[in-house]
Amino acid sequence: MTKAPLATSEAEAAVIEAAAADLVAASTFRRQIFFWLAGAALLALFLYVFSDILLPFVAGMVLAYFLDPVADRLERLGLSRIMATVVILVTFLVMLVLAFVILIPVLATQMADFAAKLPEYLTKLQALLTS
Repeated sequence: MTKAPLATSEAEAAVIEAAAADLVAASTFRRQIFFWLAGAALLALFLYVFSDILLPFVAGMVLAYFLDPVADRLERLGLSRIMATVVILVTFLVMLVLAFVILIPVLATQMADFAAKLPEYLTKLQALLTS
């Protein structure tokens, strides 16, 4: 008895090749899923560990993002980038001072009214808790 050579048709070869390609694709997909899950976990850990100090950086990035078009517009009007930055900073400081000038008297009046009514509030709270 002689062994017959292994003969595979082209259809069988195509099926085997497709199965191998599916295995490679599945393996690649699993690696990508693992990579992105690990990246998301590391990002979450980073944000958890550094959450106390990230707020100023995030606020600065947001301000820079929103004020960049203003600086670009001032540059088109003929100012240098540094001068545009100074104009934006001075405008912000003037607006901040004006806000304080407007808000401090209002807050002081409200605090004085609250301090005057505090004993009445405490009496009502005590009556509410004891009844």
